[in-house]
Amino acid sequence: MDRTCADAFIEPHWCACLGWKELSIDDTNVVAAANYFVQFLNGYIEDHHNICAILHLDEILWAARLIPTKGVARKMYRLSLLFI
Repeated sequence: MDRTCADAFIEPHWCACLGWKELSIDDTNVVAAANYFVQFLNGYIEDHHNICAILHLDEILWAARLIPTKGVARKMYRLSLLFI
């Protein structure tokens, strides 16, 4: 039987047969996604700043974009970030 991860109801991030295209860490979408993620995390811990430090993005180490296949039409990015 030849079926896709989507056919088997396997979420894209668990699918072993997906391809990823490495992106420049200076790509505007990569930088925007990284900064958004830092803002999201800081918002999530906002009520706990007395015990949690405010995060600042120090460096984007690696980035890749999902190469869409049948059954996966959305954009998905993977980032490796370094916080200070």
